Amino acid sequence: MGGIHKKPLSTVDRESRRAEKERLKKFVKVTSEKSEGVKVTVVSGEILNKARDIIKNSRVITPYTIVSKIEGLTYGVAKDVLEMFESEGLIKLVSRNRRISIYVPANVDMKLGA
Repeated sequence: MGGIHKKPLSTVDRESRRAEKERLKKFVKVTSEKSEGVKVTVVSGEILNKARDIIKNSRVITPYTIVSKIEGLTYGVAKDVLEMFESEGLIKLVSRNRRISIYVPANVDMKLGA
């Protein structure tokens, strides 16, 4: 009674796209156009000095502010630098959650609501 049924159109379409992609792969060499610069993963004295200058001129410091102003610095390294500055007493931790830590310079008094 039931017999053999046809494949659904979505399956036929998917298979035809996959076959076309495989056919084109033989003729076209896919290359990545992404060209990223050198990323800094080790903290040097130069980076620490730049970060100190940024902290002196900022009212609020986050890892993103450091990353955006120092070219090639990774977000993880910026977090490490800020944690190091906090342990030195150069900055104070205001708020922290799972994603971000917010710091202020140690010489700034926190006045809420003013």
